[in-house]
Amino acid sequence: MEHRPTSRCTVVDTFPSFLELWGRVQGQPLQAKIEAWLAQFHAEWPVLAAKLNDSYVEEGLQWRQVLGERVFPFLPQRVPLMTEAYGHLLDCIEPTYLQAQQAVSGLDLDVCFVILAIGYGGWATSYQGTPACLLGLDTIVECGWTSPGVLTGLVAHELGHLLLSHLRTRCQLPDGTGPFWDLYTEGFAQRCEHVFGGSDSWHMQHGQDAWLSWCTERRSWLATEYLKTVAAGEAVYDFFGSWPEYNICGQHQCGYFLGHEVILAWEESAKLEEIALLTAEEVGSRVKQTLAEL
Repeated sequence: MEHRPTSRCTVVDTFPSFLELWGRVQGQPLQAKIEAWLAQFHAEWPVLAAKLNDSYVEEGLQWRQVLGERVFPFLPQRVPLMTEAYGHLLDCIEPTYLQAQQAVSGLDLDVCFVILAIGYGGWATSYQGTPACLLGLDTIVECGWTSPGVLTGLVAHELGHLLLSHLRTRCQLPDGTGPFWDLYTEGFAQRCEHVFGGSDSWHMQHGQDAWLSWCTERRSWLATEYLKTVAAGEAVYDFFGSWPEYNICGQHQCGYFLGHEVILAWEESAKLEEIALLTAEEVGSRVKQTLAEL
């Protein structure tokens, strides 16, 4: 008998509220716009506001400063593209969720998709007790991820993170920490993006010329650089960040490619569901070993 998941997805949509505010404040001074949006966002979505603020604090950043330097000065140019991407997201969320459920048997969980005007491009987390994918339209536009196919890949990627967390939680496996764990989780999510969608979509390549060929040609070098960075005790932001200052020779988010290659190598002898259930200690030693082999 065909397995029919009983879980479902819901959408929390904050973008119409932002558009209404933007129509009223876009001609005001920069700081006035920021304060008006923060006041409205805190009033209407207090849990989300606290979650975003706490995340920036954990990274040693001030949310208001990020908004003032990296977000609001660019909104006049971005809002039309944010509106375009918003429409595509509404169209692709549920079909991508259903396609992911058909691709793997373990994605039997309710998921809440939260559409944000301003926030991280993709963040797999939880919202009001439910596994959640937070999708920030301003970052999506900044990265150039506005087409339907690319947004489908982004949604699938974040669902991959939720699948990994769900499988581990169900088996009471604690998560790990550190740069090898980061490479494992991002690689797993990227591999899921391809498995769920049935093609090698690589959503992060859009907006970057020749990204995939650049990474492919330098796979061994990237593995060596990652090992050197970890051995030196340095942060690996350059491998994962989308901000201009975080890059490897001008290419952003190369760590997603590298992590995918690690997971792909492991799939020669294990299924994704089995790879999800490695202990944190196994992940650390095996990632290091595979990078050396790459």
